[in-house]
Amino acid sequence: MSAILPIEVAGEATGFVTPEPRGFRFHAASGRYRLLDGSRFPSPETARAAAQRLRAAQDDRRQRS
Repeated sequence: MSAILPIEVAGEATGFVTPEPRGFRFHAASGRYRLLDGSRFPSPETARAAAQRLRAAQDDRRQRS
């Protein structure tokens, strides 16, 4: 059975990763993180960092609008 590891950013569930032979596959929990859906990362920490960067970029874009 594969482990499912949740990924959160600022208390928000962004998705989860599942282990694969060459890393971890990200599965988005909401549309906000769909750009990362299906991406492979070397570790859960790098997946979380990518989700955090995506959220920051989206927040920055909203503030400029």
